[in-house]
Amino acid sequence: MLNQDVNVSIMPYRNHDERRETSIVQLSSPNDLVEEDISLALSGNDYHRHNLEEAVSDFIRECASTIMHEGQAIYEIVHYTDEDTPEASFSKLEHVPNRNIMFLLGQPFQILPKLEDFEDKEPRFKKITKDKLVIFRMPKPYRSHYRALQIQIDMVGKDCVQNLHIAAMEEANKKKKNVLSHKINVMDGYKFSDLAVLSATNSIGWNARDVPSKYLQEYFTLVRFLRFERFKTELRNSILNTINDNLNRLIINSTYTGILHFHGLPTSEDIEKSEKDLREGSKPFKEIILGYVIIDCW
Repeated sequence: MLNQDVNVSIMPYRNHDERRETSIVQLSSPNDLVEEDISLALSGNDYHRHNLEEAVSDFIRECASTIMHEGQAIYEIVHYTDEDTPEASFSKLEHVPNRNIMFLLGQPFQILPKLEDFEDKEPRFKKITKDKLVIFRMPKPYRSHYRALQIQIDMVGKDCVQNLHIAAMEEANKKKKNVLSHKINVMDGYKFSDLAVLSATNSIGWNARDVPSKYLQEYFTLVRFLRFERFKTELRNSILNTINDNLNRLIINSTYTGILHFHGLPTSEDIEKSEKDLREGSKPFKEIILGYVIIDCW
């Protein structure tokens, strides 16, 4: 559920029946040809987004999902050239599964599938030029402990917490003559599972589909809400910064010096201000949360 919630909320979805006056994704130096190059480079193999905002938004959702699942997302810059029409050449970021890439002393190698007909005849590992790969990673503040977070959530999803609760109650019953002194309450098991999820995701503030409202006061629920907004903001910015670092390798105009940036989305400064307002009680809870909810509903 965590991965899904990040995927659907990291970028606001566009209402195709209405058109926003200002795009949420813009180039610092507007250029129609560069926009087209970027849209093509970030579009998937089965579709082409002609709109820059849609192309970048879809790519960020896809990339974020992979990062959430595997900790990083690897893409290869592939250049396509038509000999008959060289001017139609373009580049694309093609996703490469993490399991297909290994690094040896910093040098990337592609792991090729094992084919019975070519066993022991063709090498299983193909050296890749490092410059062809673009690696999107979890933001640094979350990188070291994120894998442990995922493992804890997976354990809760497998009912491990409830099973531990039941086992503890059964063990307690064995030590008591009156077996009714320690009844097994299934609802307690669910409660412990919910609390385990809240504990595991405390660093990123995920609300686990409104679990905090059952156990936390509204103030602390809002603390977690803003913490999750910060996590998504840093992940979104990290992906966009990596795209900008490789922008000139994705467009035909190698002299272009502009970058992509967001317009109208929450920034780290916005979240810091909201957290300050919450701590100091200078704004009502509803007013603090309203700006983020409106953006998510676009």
